[in-house]
Amino acid sequence: MNKKAKCKIFDTMIAAWLLNPGENGKSPFALETLGEKLLGLKGIKFKDLVQKGQTFIDVPLEKAADYGAEDSDFTYQLYEILSAKIEEKKLGDLFYNMEMKVLPILVDMEREGIYLDVPTLNEFSVELKKLIDEKEAEIYKEAG
Repeated sequence: MNKKAKCKIFDTMIAAWLLNPGENGKSPFALETLGEKLLGLKGIKFKDLVQKGQTFIDVPLEKAADYGAEDSDFTYQLYEILSAKIEEKKLGDLFYNMEMKVLPILVDMEREGIYLDVPTLNEFSVELKKLIDEKEAEIYKEAG
């Protein structure tokens, strides 16, 4: 399933992060948060639409369509604002030629997953635990 986007990619979350990497709080770069902060619009919350134990497929079509249309509208409006700020701060080269070039790779990783060598990670965990214990002992010795 190796389908790469064949269009100019613009990710509002990454753009918002690049413009304000020190932003914190609960999901500071989520579409809902950015919509409220930058557009002054409060959208339909996913958790209000999809009840616990359900998936999006369980949402009635009319409500799903409203949610999708709203997300599309927010995304476009945010694109207009964020793309202008990216250019204004002269971050276009970094954003388009670095951040957006990596995005298809990250999408592939999310789709396919990544390989973890669990035995090696476990060995490394033991090694790190030993080093942490040694440093902790040194700190207590120095501190008295």
